[in-house]
Amino acid sequence: MELGSTDDNLVITEVPDKESAQRLGFQDSPSILVNRKDIYIGQEPTGFSYACRIYEFYGKQNGVIPKEFIRERLVEY
Repeated sequence: MELGSTDDNLVITEVPDKESAQRLGFQDSPSILVNRKDIYIGQEPTGFSYACRIYEFYGKQNGVIPKEFIRERLVEY
């Protein structure tokens, strides 16, 4: 994997319903957490939501986090 990480460091959590989202404090899909912090907002999520997530990058809205952004944030952690 990139940045020297291994699959042992990766946890993918399926959130199949609103009840699971509430129990997990889920913040829409897709979300990437590192050490419980959302890489997009840079802090731990509060509350929950069970919907598609829209991000804004380079002045455009998109449902995908650019690979470059993920890489930059992972280096910070």
